[in-house]
Parts: sequence; structure tokens; C-alpha cells
Amino acid sequence: MSKISSPKISIVIPTFNSEKYIATCLDSILQQTFQDFEIIVIDDCSTDRSSEIVESYDDSRIELYRQIKNSGESDSRNLGLKIAQGKYIYFMDHDDAILPDTLEIFYNAAEESQSEVVLMNSYFYSNDSEFTLTDEIDVYQRFFENPTPRFLSADLSERIQQEYIEWGTYVTPWIRIQRRDFLFENQIYFPKTTLNGDVLFHFAELCLARKIQVIDACGYIHRVHSSRTMNSPFEKRLQKALTSMPIALKFLDSIFKNSRVNSVFDPQIKIQLESECISRFFNEYIIKSLDGEIDSEKINELIDQIVHKSQMFSPGLMRVLINTLSTAMIQLKFQGGTS
Repeated sequence: MSKISSPKISIVIPTFNSEKYIATCLDSILQQTFQDFEIIVIDDCSTDRSSEIVESYDDSRIELYRQIKNSGESDSRNLGLKIAQGKYIYFMDHDDAILPDTLEIFYNAAEESQSEVVLMNSYFYSNDSEFTLTDEIDVYQRFFENPTPRFLSADLSERIQQEYIEWGTYVTPWIRIQRRDFLFENQIYFPKTTLNGDVLFHFAELCLARKIQVIDACGYIHRVHSSRTMNSPFEKRLQKALTSMPIALKFLDSIFKNSRVNSVFDPQIKIQLESECISRFFNEYIIKSLDGEIDSEKINELIDQIVHKSQMFSPGLMRVLINTLSTAMIQLKFQGGTS
């Protein structure tokens, strides 16, 4: 098939050592009812056959790019975003798949509503981490991230209050489609943190998009692996979190300096949002990732590390982080965890 010079959708897929799954991912895209797309695969220095498998596809819509050095998922997504030529951008993970009508649903909704961002309100988990498209995929849970189909409030202050502070909805990159011109005009990208860049990307879109729609649809199949993605030693995770926080703070500051955002939020609200965003960023990677291994000793270590790096944080943010950890310790004791 000849390459489409100006595709309607650019699908960006960062990949690293995904030889077991990348074919299923690509096949699920090629089987779409909507065919006006390009697929941009960014290989982040894989040491397996991932690139070879991608190159084996005889379809000019699939383009493979190789990173010079291993740079992480955020860098790979940003590179794909720069290369993309589509009217809309869609990000996928290399080990997941989409149902046959996913792109059609996304495109029709975006075109009809003229939204800059369209979100599906849910996605599927697969109980079988080894699924292929030739199998009857064992989907065991429909996970709702944004249960109610709606247009997010056009009033930015009200939108942030409802969608972020009150509801606290966390939206993954792969249940959304966004207009490419919107991302470029507002300089929205994935910050170069070693973790959770998608949390900040979502916050940027919430603040800067004028029209966001949530539709009642479920087209993404997320592969659940038996091994944890965050099984590196606790100390390394802690250092990654502490190293990433200044980058996250700088990213948030760039959003708050945007003329539209700056005119809506007073300094006190900005401090509240900064604290809210960073505490969730911190909680996602440290507290939740610890699962059964969390104990009072580790929480005390976290508090000690933060106190010794107090120059990194404003006094208000310090209080938020300490309160987050203190709450986790109280919950641990209440649940009868290790003391």
C-alpha cells in the first residue's frame, strides 16, 4: 500500500524489547475499519528482534525510527510527535492492541465535535498477557477512567476544579486522540522525566485545550503482565522520583506562564495545583508502586530524603509531600502493616 502523504491519524508507538508483542500491536492497527493513518514506531535501542519484526511488514504506512541511545518512553513519544504528519495524534504502547473500530470511533467523534482532545471513557484489561489477535482474547475488566460521557467545562477554572481537584481522574495516553496542530501551537510534549510524564502531559491538555470531549467507548486492550513494571530496587525508584520532581515543577511552571492559564489562576491556586500535581506524581510512583513491600521504615526513609532535599521544594509543597507520606504511614498502621 502506498504511503499516505497527509494521513488523518498518526499512531506513535515507542518500543523497547517487544519482539513478543509488537506484531499483535501492529496487526490490530492494520485491521482497523479506518485506514487513513500512518504508524510511527520509535525503537529505543532494543536488543531483541523488535526492529526486525517491524521492518518485515510490507506496508509503506509503517515507519521505523531508531533512537541513537536509550532515552526512555517520553523522548520516544516526543520524537514520534515531531515526525508525525497526521491531523490527529494517537499514542499506543507496544504490547497492547486496539479493537477494529477504535480509530473510526475516535476520528468521527473528533470531526463531529471539532474537539482538540477526545477521550474514550474506558479500556479493557486482558487477563492473558500472551494474547494474540487470533485468540479469543480473555478480557476480564472494563476499567472506567472517565465514566460520564460529556464535554469538559469550557470555563478553565471550573474544569480544573471538577476534573482534577475534585475527581482526580488520571487519563492514560492511549485512550485519547488529540489534534496535532493543538499540541504544536501550545508546545505540549512529554517532559523528560524518567517516570510518569503522561501524568503531566494530561494536566497540560486539561489546562490548554479549549474543547475536550469524553465519549462512551472502549477500544483499547491493555496487556497485564505478571511481572511488575516497577520492580527495580526501592532506592532506585526513590532517586528517580526525587530527580524527576524538579523537571516536573519546571514543566508546570511553563504551563502556568501560558497567557490563557495565567489570566485565570491566581498565585494561590497555582500553588494548590502544583502541590496537587506533584503529590499525585509522587504517590503514583512511590507509594502505589511499593504495594505489599511498603513499611514504616521505607516511609521514614522517604521523609528523611525529602527533608534533606528541602531546597528542591517550596514550603507548601514540602508540607504536601510530608502529609502524603504521613497519611500512608497512618493507613499502614491502621491496616496492620509492618511497623
